[in-house]
Order: sequence, then C-alpha cells, then structure tokens
Amino acid sequence: MDYSSGGWGWLALALVNAGLAEQKNRSRWSWFVISLLIGPLATAIIVIRPRADAAQQQEWTAGMLFALTVVLAAIAIAATVGAIMSSEWALWIVCAVAALGAVAFGYTALRSRTGSVAQGSTSASGRGGD
Repeated sequence: MDYSSGGWGWLALALVNAGLAEQKNRSRWSWFVISLLIGPLATAIIVIRPRADAAQQQEWTAGMLFALTVVLAAIAIAATVGAIMSSEWALWIVCAVAALGAVAFGYTALRSRTGSVAQGSTSASGRGGD
C-alpha cells in the first residue's frame, strides 16, 4: 500500500485549513498543526465555529495548545511503557518525538496564556489612569 499519496492529501488539507482559519481570524499556524493531527475534523470545526475576535482567538489557541500538550505527553508515556516492555527501538523514537512535541506545545501554550494575562493587566492599568 502506498502511504505517500494519502500523506500528501493530508498535508494539502492542512494547508487549506490554515487558509480557512485565517479568514475566520484564527491562528494559521495553530490550525495547520491541528489539521495535521485531526485532518477533516479540523475542517468541520473551522467551518462551524463563528468568526473570533483577537482575545477569543488567543485564549482558544492557548487552550488547544495545552490540549495538544496533554495528548502528546500521553503518547510519550504510552510509547515509553511499550518500548520498555517490548524493547522496540521504533517506540523509543515515537516517545522522543512525542515528548519533544509536548514540550514545544506546552511552552507555546504557556507563553500564549502569560501574554494574554500581561496584555490584560496592561490595558486594565491603562484604563485606571484615565
């Protein structure tokens, strides 16, 4: 079975979803990554969800990145247990990639949340001086 043709279709769908997300004021990069993971389901979510303002989009993106962090961490743990039990080197690769992805998404989610908190406190202090 040739998996490369399906992979290219999945990548094309992720690119289309990124464009759709940008038209609805959503993060292009976040939806590209989400689309790589859940494919057509991401298309449905993008189409069904209404257009977002900047604050809603930033909060939702941080939440999705945190959810992806949890999923990747669970995959890393499961792959580690599987690798220990079966001593398959391929599972160690899956574990390493999932763990690195979890760290990257977790860091990005944390930065998104602290950025929105910092922006909220700046705007609140700006209103207090008026």
